[in-house]
Amino acid sequence: MQKTLIMLNKPRINNTVPFGIVLIVVSFLLATLPTRSQVSFCAVGDVLLARSMSVRIADSGVNYPFEKVRAIISAADVAFANLECPLCPDGERPPVRKKFMFRSEPEYASGLRFAGFDVVSVANNHALDYGSGGRAATIRALDSAGIAH
Repeated sequence: MQKTLIMLNKPRINNTVPFGIVLIVVSFLLATLPTRSQVSFCAVGDVLLARSMSVRIADSGVNYPFEKVRAIISAADVAFANLECPLCPDGERPPVRKKFMFRSEPEYASGLRFAGFDVVSVANNHALDYGSGGRAATIRALDSAGIAH
């Protein structure tokens, strides 16, 4: 069996997922795969389904952002992304205001599933933009879509 060393950038302190968390999640997911000599892993950066993208999704459907990259993402044994916004209903109100606050609809989780994402990080600087209620709604949406977090 050939071993491959994957080099990742050093984690930033402020707003990225610590490398150790990614390593634990990926290790867990890889342990659930059938034993074989190679495993493929796809990692993308921030997935922001808010702002102008939410307008395009409203016009074209939840799968729109991923239609042209789905084949690449879903071909991987494990696909990972950083979800850069809570998935919570519009009625949720932020506990505090800050310059950049993001929110998307809970239904958008099905677009992440369509794309082939197996796991997303919700540990970032926007995870609590809409408070604990927004975070809980995000977790429910991801669970419903079958996406680990």
